[in-house]
Amino acid sequence: METVKANNTPEQKSGTAKWIVAGAIAALMASGGFLVQRVSRLEAQLDEQRTTAQKQLADLRDATASSTVAMNRTVEELNHQVAEGNKSASASAQRAAAIAQKNAEKLVAQLREQQDEVDQKFTQQIGEVKTVTDEHTQKVTGLESSVGEVKQSVGTVQQEVASTKSSLDQTIADLKSVRGDLGVQSGLIATNSTELKALKDLGDRTYYEFTVNKKAPVKVASITLELKKVDTKRNKYNVNIVADDKRVEKKDKTINEPVQLYVGGSRQPFEIVVNEVKKDTIIGYVAVPKVLRAGR
Repeated sequence: METVKANNTPEQKSGTAKWIVAGAIAALMASGGFLVQRVSRLEAQLDEQRTTAQKQLADLRDATASSTVAMNRTVEELNHQVAEGNKSASASAQRAAAIAQKNAEKLVAQLREQQDEVDQKFTQQIGEVKTVTDEHTQKVTGLESSVGEVKQSVGTVQQEVASTKSSLDQTIADLKSVRGDLGVQSGLIATNSTELKALKDLGDRTYYEFTVNKKAPVKVASITLELKKVDTKRNKYNVNIVADDKRVEKKDKTINEPVQLYVGGSRQPFEIVVNEVKKDTIIGYVAVPKVLRAGR
């Protein structure tokens, strides 16, 4: 379709412009009214917001004032509580100090009492030690005196031993060896108890003392003696000797005469020596060799 373009005249153009201007003015006026209304609404909203803000600020101030008052009250209460706490703490401290002082005094009293007991015991122990020391000193003194007496006694005993040994040596030197009734040279012969003791101390033989009467035989060492007859005037006697299941008769023997007898095949004879002849009794000893060696 073809568009038909109209050719406007100047009058038409002027009228159109007026209408455009009028429309624009009307639009501007409408727009200005709208703007005025909008501004008015904005101002109203602003006033409302300002009022609200002022109220909120006033409320905030009131709240702040209330908070400040409450805080001040709280602070005062805290200060009061602190003061009360300080008073309580001070009172507690004073009570604790009083209790501690009392306990300290009690402890000091106990320590003094214990110290007194220790001092008393120590003094007592010192006294006991001194007593023991004095007793020990006395004992030592007595012991020293006793030791001196013992030394003196030992010296005396040593002198007696030396004298006895000298006497024993002299006694042994005085002893004699004679031939026995079997023709064998005897050992040393003792004629009394002193000489017999010397022979025992010499230790060459073993010596057995005996006393035999006519009433009952007597076993001496490994032999048995039976007294048959005595002659007190001539100091003679008769005796039977039982050894190795054999009986041997010895007649007319005199005092201090070695009566010899071989026993158990020994090469050394037993020697019977009678030192004293009494009524129906003879007293003497049997000398037995230390080592019994069998004869060949």
